[in-house]
Amino acid sequence: MKSRIPPFIVRQLPDGNRLVLALLDFVLRRRMRHVSAGRGIRRGLWVHGVEGPIAYLRLTQEYTLAGRAGQIRCPALVCSAENDNIGVTARQLYDAQGGERAFIAFSAREGAGGHCEAGARSLFNQRIFDWLDHVLAA
Repeated sequence: MKSRIPPFIVRQLPDGNRLVLALLDFVLRRRMRHVSAGRGIRRGLWVHGVEGPIAYLRLTQEYTLAGRAGQIRCPALVCSAENDNIGVTARQLYDAQGGERAFIAFSAREGAGGHCEAGARSLFNQRIFDWLDHVLAA
């Protein structure tokens, strides 16, 4: 989430400058009103039972693989779509993992460059199931 917020604001999280946080709260509440762009924030508030965007941002700091990814020992697959700015840390996660792992990059040329490879779900499914076949066969 921090990769989607300007760094000068991120530095104020979780309890920095009240004016900056109030401005961020205002912007995020406005974004929540947008049907599709606000979905992720609305869902986060609902799932975690918090009242506002700043409370949600504070809570999300507990959900991190930073310093923990190396403890992953089960087979793990990390995917990355070329133009997915939400998954910009996929390669870092892959590099930090321990154990058996695989990385699949999806490209815009294949139609799978967007978030969640949504433009080419059949290609995504093929590669994921091929990986699962390999892992489960072992």
